[in-house]
Amino acid sequence: RVAPLKVYFEENHPKDLLQGIYLGIMLVMAIFNFFIFFTVRTKVYLYYVIYVLSFACFFAYNKGISHEFLWPNAVWFNRFTPIFISMGISFGLLFANSFLDAEKYFPISEKITKVLISLVIVFLLFHWIGFGPISITLLNLVAFIIVMYVLVMATYIWMQGSEEALFFLG
Repeated sequence: RVAPLKVYFEENHPKDLLQGIYLGIMLVMAIFNFFIFFTVRTKVYLYYVIYVLSFACFFAYNKGISHEFLWPNAVWFNRFTPIFISMGISFGLLFANSFLDAEKYFPISEKITKVLISLVIVFLLFHWIGFGPISITLLNLVAFIIVMYVLVMATYIWMQGSEEALFFLG
């Protein structure tokens, strides 16, 4: 619909405020867990921090926050968006494996994780050599497979008696 610019900003301001709050919460979570990582030196916290920051960066890009406030004239930065997606997917998987102690309950998880992260890297490289839309579609497919894999793995580990897996699934 066509309206004056003032109307557009008035209608979208509440949404911008909520998105800013959400992004702020993600950044606070990352900072808090980064300090915990420095205290306990456990890789699960580092994986979680990188996972949260990757999705915060993707969220900021996807909602236009980064373009509006951080780099309004840096169109070239759009080429890095698949990196945020790839890092989020990969470090989310590494976090899940580490948090669930997957190697103990599901020994093949290390090999599956390596294969899935390798696919993410290959499809990321496809994006940079000129297969943009296809590589993004394949990255989304791998992301879906990873989410399903993590849910099945966490359920299996919970059925093996892990309380952490129940917490993870909850």
